[in-house]
Amino acid sequence: MSSKSRNKHQLGSQGIQGTRQGNSALAASRNVKVELSKHYQGPIPSPEMFAEYEQVLPGSADRILSMAETQSAHRMKLEVDVVTENLMSQRVGQWMAFVIVLAGMFLGTWLVVHGFSVVGLTAMFVPLSGVAGVFIWGRLRQESERQSKMEHVSEQPEAGGRDEA
Repeated sequence: MSSKSRNKHQLGSQGIQGTRQGNSALAASRNVKVELSKHYQGPIPSPEMFAEYEQVLPGSADRILSMAETQSAHRMKLEVDVVTENLMSQRVGQWMAFVIVLAGMFLGTWLVVHGFSVVGLTAMFVPLSGVAGVFIWGRLRQESERQSKMEHVSEQPEAGGRDEA
């Protein structure tokens, strides 16, 4: 028996008992349940919730703010570290590409001078085309990532960080 039909059955039997007793008032009482839900997004709660936290546990609002500040500082440090490492990685990659192309050019020139013109030209242009291909592929990937991030940002609502219902 489902909960709806069970509730109807209980109300029906209560109504019958009320009429058996000669009571003209409604024998079944109606319960009303009101539910309020609040939602916030972000590291700190709404001012109303802050006040409630402070009433329940004095000093908790300061602890929550301190925790949010510590977390924010940690995230900013991680972002700086990631950006710094990415820049360092790009520099190292550029220098390695330069060395590879330079070595290919010297090897290719040496081979051409010593009579191996086809092999020498291949030795010159294969590293150059490989580095150029990696560079172009990296730029295209960066552009596609940038576009997907812009689409993701434009899809999010401008709620100012909090949403209360």
